[in-house]
Amino acid sequence: MNKLILKLALAITLLSQIAPAFPAEEKKIEIPGFSIVTPTDPGAGEEWWMPHTKPLETSRYALTNETLERPLVVTILRYRDVEEAKKAFESSIAGRPQYPQSLKVIHWDAAHRWTRYDSNEDIYLLKDKYVVGLFDLPLTFPAAKTSKLFEALADYIAKAKSRDPTNASAVAKVKLKFVKVDSEETNGEDGYGKNAVDGNPNTYWHTEWNRNSPGLPHEIIIELVPPSVIKGFTYLPRQDESDHGTIKDYEFYVSNDGTNFGEPIKKGEFETGKEEKIETFDPIKCRFIKLRAISEINGLPWTSAAEIRVIQNGEATRATKQSSALSNGD
Repeated sequence: MNKLILKLALAITLLSQIAPAFPAEEKKIEIPGFSIVTPTDPGAGEEWWMPHTKPLETSRYALTNETLERPLVVTILRYRDVEEAKKAFESSIAGRPQYPQSLKVIHWDAAHRWTRYDSNEDIYLLKDKYVVGLFDLPLTFPAAKTSKLFEALADYIAKAKSRDPTNASAVAKVKLKFVKVDSEETNGEDGYGKNAVDGNPNTYWHTEWNRNSPGLPHEIIIELVPPSVIKGFTYLPRQDESDHGTIKDYEFYVSNDGTNFGEPIKKGEFETGKEEKIETFDPIKCRFIKLRAISEINGLPWTSAAEIRVIQNGEATRATKQSSALSNGD
C-alpha cells in the first residue's frame, strides 16, 4: 500500500512539472448535458504512463450530471507533434490486464477502451497532437450521450488547435448553407430540406409524402461558405424509430456555380444502419455539393437525411466500410 501511495505521489509530481495546465482563458470547455467542475481528487484521471510521455500541456475536468453516481474525469494532453501523440496513445496500453478493444469514432483518428470491474470503462481518444482520456465511464451510460460527448470533445480539440500557433495546417471550418431540394414534406411533418444541415441529428429532411409522393431520384444542393477543398462527405440517416427514406444507392456531385454539376465524383451504396456513413474521394475545391438519392432501402419513393456534412482536406477521418463504392478515375 505504501509503495502504491508513493508511486501515485511521484506520478502527480512528475505530471505537474512536465505538463503545465492550459492557461485559464484556454480551459473553457462546454459539454452538452454535463456540468464541468474541477476534480476534487488530485490523482483522478491520472495513470502512471502519462508523465513519461512528456506532454507539453495537460488539462483535467470532472463531468457530472443527474445520471452519474460519480464524476467522469476527462484528461486532455497536448504533445509536440503528431508522432509523439501517437506514441503516447499507444503507450496507454502498457500495464493493462487485457488488450484494449478498438473503437471507430467519428472525428477521431483512433480510439480504444478497457472494461473495468464489469461496470466501468476507460476510453482513450487520439486526434492530431492530442490524447484524451475518459475515466470511469459507466457501461450503462447511453450510447447516444457517449457519442455526443465524443463529438463535444472533438470540437474542443478543434478549437484548441486553432489557438495553437505551431499548428500551421489548421483548417478553417466551412459553413453549410441550404440551397434547395427537389421535394420536401411541409404538411404532414417538419421535413424541410434545411433540416439536413442544421446541426441537429434529431431533425431531418424528408421528401413529400402527405399529399403527393414524387418518385426517385431525389436531390439536395448545399453551398459551402467559403468555397473549400473537400475530400469526402457524410450522410446521417434519420435517428428516430422509422427508416423511411433512408438512402441506399447514391450519387455525389460538386460544382462551382450551383448549376453545372457534371458527372458524379462518387457513387455507390450506403451500408445499412442508423450510424453516420462516411465516403471519401480525391481532394477537390468547390462551392456547391449535391447529394442525389437513387434508391431507398425499402424500395419506397422517399428520401430522408438527418445530417449531411463535408470532410475538409486536412481534417482527420476514419472511413467506414463501403460496399459497391465507385468514383471517377477508379
